[in-house]
Amino acid sequence: MPLLAVYGTLRYGQHNHSVLTDQNAAFVGMCWLPNWDMYDYGSFPFIASATGQQENMLPKVLVEIYKVPNLKGTDLLEGYPTFYNRTKIATPFDESWVYYMKDVDLSRYRKVVSGDWVAYREASTGKIMPRPLDLTGGVL
Repeated sequence: MPLLAVYGTLRYGQHNHSVLTDQNAAFVGMCWLPNWDMYDYGSFPFIASATGQQENMLPKVLVEIYKVPNLKGTDLLEGYPTFYNRTKIATPFDESWVYYMKDVDLSRYRKVVSGDWVAYREASTGKIMPRPLDLTGGVL
């Protein structure tokens, strides 16, 4: 079964997470993806390959990794391949698929500097959002 790295509305507690739960996706863990920048598209984010980073300012994006039976449901949601693209990326859990945008005018969008969509939305809405539990029962 493929692994999928999610960073926005597919994350736990977000409004599209049901796409993963409907197909019995299994939470594997969380990690930071280096060399990607996150941008606010409005009600959801997108990531793009980072360019022009300064030393010690490595761009990164927080992702949750899920084991999924297939990518059909997420491909449909993400509009792959006409809206989002996807690629395999290295994670501490093995290679994972991730959806991203390329050939987009990044100057038109606000960068999510923290790389964490859930924290960014909490700060902008004032609402605390749920987090996944790790295997020890603690909140990640």
